[in-house]
Amino acid sequence: MLYYIEAKAQGLDPLSQETARELDPVKMAKTAVTPLFPDSGILKKIGLLDDPTYHHNNVNLGCIECHGSFVLAEPNGKLQGWPNIGPGRINPDGSLGSCTYCHSGHRFSVEEARKPEACGQCHLGPDHPQHEIYEESKHGNLYATSGESWNWKAPVGEWGPEDIDAPTCATCHMSGFGDIVQTTHNVGERLYWELQSKKSVPQWKGPDEVDLITERIPDPVQAERGRQEMLLVCAQCHSSQWANNYFQEFDKVVEDYNKVWAHTDSLLQDAYNDGLISRDNPIDETPEIMHYLIWHHDGRRWRMGASMMGPDWTHWNGAVDAIMNKLGTMINDLETRRKLKTIDDKLNLLLEANGQ
Repeated sequence: MLYYIEAKAQGLDPLSQETARELDPVKMAKTAVTPLFPDSGILKKIGLLDDPTYHHNNVNLGCIECHGSFVLAEPNGKLQGWPNIGPGRINPDGSLGSCTYCHSGHRFSVEEARKPEACGQCHLGPDHPQHEIYEESKHGNLYATSGESWNWKAPVGEWGPEDIDAPTCATCHMSGFGDIVQTTHNVGERLYWELQSKKSVPQWKGPDEVDLITERIPDPVQAERGRQEMLLVCAQCHSSQWANNYFQEFDKVVEDYNKVWAHTDSLLQDAYNDGLISRDNPIDETPEIMHYLIWHHDGRRWRMGASMMGPDWTHWNGAVDAIMNKLGTMINDLETRRKLKTIDDKLNLLLEANGQ
């Protein structure tokens, strides 16, 4: 995102090989102090971010492994940014993406892509644990206990509820299923909410309408279409009352999170305005770190757990971790800073009164 915005600001094509060589997006990612790379704040504080011998290579084998990056072709045939199979890859010929992350090379198997393990390569861990949430859900339980006997090889467009006993990630988000919904590679097409963002809003307008990196505009009309598409999938196995009631409860969880986030964000902005913390480094002080973790880790688990019927992720790993642990820590830290600032202000007044 940093690279893309900078390229746009300079009037350059952010998808061109020439721009990537000029601006070096990987170096930019490794050296910027930003919550986009949240370890950068502490690395800057301890001096390693500016140390040329520190590689910061978790960016290469962490972020880029899943998100993808440029593959740059050098005149001698050497490829920079390779190997790289992230779905956000920008290829030397200008094409975008990598099919092999979901459909492994040499097989290109629809059977593989229909199983949750394909998605679990990236969609797991503390910040987006969809794979673990799925395992906890009743859907995941059915897959674990009987999935080996399901029909994974049905032709595209012919897969349906007679082939499987419970949905997988692909069933709900991508696959043509039950001759009711069509196959899509837009994984947000059947969703109402943006659950990964700081504040949840209806699905953003897509890249065919706006520049999705620089303009994130909620589209309630498309979001409602997405909800109705998802309900069609649910209806292959569940009654409309079952599905509708669940989504109503889920929407309340999202609204609850948004209220907690609004309070959290206002605390941080007040702390900046009152001089309790510094804006110089956006992610090195406790309130900043808690602010980040509340939305990027715990808040996502809270919302995503509810969306996929994972009660432990909704409650303990989500709401409780966000509110009691992170928000509680943030509040207590700021209260201590305010008390210390009051003492410091009084001490300075005394020193001024004594001519010191």
